[in-house]
Amino acid sequence: MLLYTEKLVKIYKNKKALDDISISIESGQCYGILGKNGAGKSTFIKLILGLIFPSGGTIKIFQKEAGKCNNKIGYLSEDITLYPHLSAKDNLLVSAYSANSSITDNYIEKCLSKLSLEKVGSKPVKSFSLGMKRRLQLGMATMTKPLELLILDEPTNGLDVNGCLWLRDYLSQLKLQGVSIIMASHSMTDLEACITHYAIFDKGKVIHSGIWNETEGISNICIDILPQDKEAYTNVLAKNEIKINSTTENKIQVESSILYKDILQLFTSNGLFPENIVYKKRSLEEIFIKLTEGNR
Repeated sequence: MLLYTEKLVKIYKNKKALDDISISIESGQCYGILGKNGAGKSTFIKLILGLIFPSGGTIKIFQKEAGKCNNKIGYLSEDITLYPHLSAKDNLLVSAYSANSSITDNYIEKCLSKLSLEKVGSKPVKSFSLGMKRRLQLGMATMTKPLELLILDEPTNGLDVNGCLWLRDYLSQLKLQGVSIIMASHSMTDLEACITHYAIFDKGKVIHSGIWNETEGISNICIDILPQDKEAYTNVLAKNEIKINSTTENKIQVESSILYKDILQLFTSNGLFPENIVYKKRSLEEIFIKLTEGNR
């Protein structure tokens, strides 16, 4: 078990920033923590790192107390410090030294290349754009010491579209290298392409969690049919308690998380052979809005 919390509570001045948080995260997962600003995401991350202490409940990371294994963890906060008068190379060196890690000039050049900063590696960071600074911060968090876990708090802050695409590709590479990832964001689209699991925070509570795969996000299934078979299809769907959203002469749209092979088997076992089946996935944003619409 990588991370385990049970009934975790954090109180600030009689206000619960986190309330009864129970989460389990396994090694190898990319876990998305989703929620609006103020939902408790950053507080949860600070508790994981041992930067603050819980008011109640249990938290274990790598089966030890929070803060005891930070040598295995890379952390990118919303506003990680850069030294503006130093070059990108020197910022990477400072990050390595602070982690008691040794890196060579050749390795630094490779890091700058991965960050698309190889042409400006010797320039003062104060001259960098927001996107360049954020990429350098990511490099400082992920490239200057060996990692087993990477924790990212609002990682796309300051990144443009190309920067976000670069980040997704880079996180995919880290996952292939066996690095587990916990990523907090208020932007659902930032997470969708990367995560394997997720939890939605709202007002300090986890209101939903799940596995993000091809079934989790399925919202609508559009089934192309022959007009003469419409009644037979609707009867089969109703018998199996699958919600029908709309019908036309040659289309039926249903809402379900049923797998393609299962819905196809359902039809063929009743002598029905659809012309086509098209799945439309819900986005994380749609799931989030549906779950929190009563709490806004």
